[in-house]
Amino acid sequence: MSVSLSSYSKDELPKVLSSLKQYKKMLKEMGGRASTYFFADSTKNYRAEYDATMDATLAESYIIAAFEKHFGIKVTPADIKITKNSSLVSGARIFSGDDMVDVTFKNIENTLKQL
Repeated sequence: MSVSLSSYSKDELPKVLSSLKQYKKMLKEMGGRASTYFFADSTKNYRAEYDATMDATLAESYIIAAFEKHFGIKVTPADIKITKNSSLVSGARIFSGDDMVDVTFKNIENTLKQL
């Protein structure tokens, strides 16, 4: 992908340079996820993964309630990218930007093993 810099005004070029430096830094620190965060709307980067054996409507309501409880965000199903994850055991992982809450049975089990 290449874009001609001549299409930008002299006042816009410092902003473009700053954005390119930020993207380069994100690529170094985040790898492939950088493009997801850099090009996506930063205010609405909500994702969730749930156990593939759970009912989709139950998982959806569980995820929305978890967003409200853990992040204090009221979201609709249209705001969230919800996917199934067969490696999870009964529950969900909820992502708001780079923050993650693991509300799965496996996480609870691992916590109890450490006690």
